[in-house]
Amino acid sequence: LGVGALAGFVASRAPLQHQRELGTASQRMGTGDLSDVAAFRAASRFPDERHDFLAGLSAMLDSLRELVREVQATSEGVSFAAAHLATSSASISEGGEGICATVGRVAAGASEQQRLIADVARLAGDMASAIELNAGRAREAFGFAAEANQKANSGVDVSRLAIEKMRSVFERVEQSGGMVFQLEAKTRHVHQITEIITSVASRTNLLSLNASIEAARAGEAGRGFAVVADEIRKLAESAARSADEISKLINEIEGDTQRVADEMRESGQVIGEGREDVNTIALSLEQIRGAVGEAAARAEEIFNEADNQAQDAERMVQSMMEIGRVADANATSMEEVAGASKHQLDSMGEMVGSAEALTQRADALRTLSQRFRAGNGSES
Repeated sequence: LGVGALAGFVASRAPLQHQRELGTASQRMGTGDLSDVAAFRAASRFPDERHDFLAGLSAMLDSLRELVREVQATSEGVSFAAAHLATSSASISEGGEGICATVGRVAAGASEQQRLIADVARLAGDMASAIELNAGRAREAFGFAAEANQKANSGVDVSRLAIEKMRSVFERVEQSGGMVFQLEAKTRHVHQITEIITSVASRTNLLSLNASIEAARAGEAGRGFAVVADEIRKLAESAARSADEISKLINEIEGDTQRVADEMRESGQVIGEGREDVNTIALSLEQIRGAVGEAAARAEEIFNEADNQAQDAERMVQSMMEIGRVADANATSMEEVAGASKHQLDSMGEMVGSAEALTQRADALRTLSQRFRAGNGSES
């Protein structure tokens, strides 16, 4: 407008035709139309200070037109960029809200994971304690089994010696039974001999009695023979009495021997059964020793397995504790990320507001610059 007024002042001092052209151009400049500057470039036949002023004014108008065109182009670009920035900022803000929400959920999940890992670590610790307790019991059971195995071996060895002694006793009893049976046979034989002696003594007594009778018949001549016959009779009677006593003793011995023999026969049957029982006991003891040895071996395997499980459980507890520490650090990091995301989201909100304000100012600048028409820049 100031340029238009200045141009009008200059036009008042120009020729009439030129005044009209300058007046029209000045009015158009007053409305913002800078496209027509031909009137300011009219040649003068007599150059003077007015001509120099119009030339300077024309150059200034050219610069102003170029400035307006650049302002219009820049305002268009700034308006487009500001709109694009506002749209991008809004999209980024929306994405930031989603990211913030996601990070919040991840942080909540990390906290929940931290709690679950703590629970799992506690359960793992309880399980490790139980496994350690079982390992201790398995160790104690293995000790008992090893002691039982040792005692079983000792018991089997002692039992084997006892069985050997029992077998020796059985053999001696059988030998004693054989001797008793031999004694029984000899006792019968002695009884038979005693009967023979008794018979001989009876006959001798009878013969001595006959000899005494014959000696009495012979009178004085047979008196010596009678004495001999009487002595023989006495010896025969004495032998008969001794034989009778021996027979009684032999009968008693024979009765006792018979009873002993009968008992030995019964004992022989019992010994046979006892020998079978002893063999069965020996076999059972061997089986017991084998079973106890197998139980001890199994107990050792269980102890080793329980000890390995206890070591694995301890390593698992250590791993869970390490995982818990990592989860704690992860939860802390996620909380920090959530805070940073919230701060970034707030910053994005401020950037969106700034972009919208820039868009409004760019639109205002574009509206203002559109009041001027600078032409296509081809006039010269």
